[in-house]
Amino acid sequence: MERIAIVNCDLDDSEITGGGRILRNLIPNSELIDYCKGETVDVSKYASFVITGSHASFDSTDDWMANVRKTISEIKLSEKPCLAVCLGMQLVAECFGGRAQRACSFEVGFETVELDVSCPLFSDMTLLSKVFQWHSDSVVQVPIGAAIIARNSAGIQGFQFKNFYCVQFHPEVSPSVAEYTAKRDNRPVEELLKGTKSDYKDHLKIIENFIKLVRKY
Repeated sequence: MERIAIVNCDLDDSEITGGGRILRNLIPNSELIDYCKGETVDVSKYASFVITGSHASFDSTDDWMANVRKTISEIKLSEKPCLAVCLGMQLVAECFGGRAQRACSFEVGFETVELDVSCPLFSDMTLLSKVFQWHSDSVVQVPIGAAIIARNSAGIQGFQFKNFYCVQFHPEVSPSVAEYTAKRDNRPVEELLKGTKSDYKDHLKIIENFIKLVRKY
């Protein structure tokens, strides 16, 4: 399989909790490009892309964020598949005529979302699945022509737009990572796990399905 570029927006450098670094360890033949440290990617040299989440907001004016937006436009032109997570989803929406805004509440921990299981990203998954949430911004309008592929009571949880597969939640985060994060931040563990068992792995199917999509291109 050709190389997958992980466009890392996550300011967390930890190998345990950093979203970009977790994704690099989960995705074979992937390379981490630290956009939040000023690195950029040559889109022509990669077969597909993953854009990570971040503690930074979608409306940040930092120079590195401008580079992410530029890369998103280049990925669209390349027609290569891209998985956009959390902030990544918000930036894709904003780049192509959708809209993100501050959410009414901070969505955190494992929550149930309704998936469009006809979308190849959610192949062989159940209609209602638990996924990890960690965001205070959300997409309220998708680009024209986009299909909403995931939702819950808080709103839009995913959409597909051309070669972009976008999710508001974090498919890379396991119960063990959530538990570690809770203890690190002095949060009650159950606030993040919400009854999710330690051996829960359904969320990883999303990453597996994206890899399958890449192989078909």
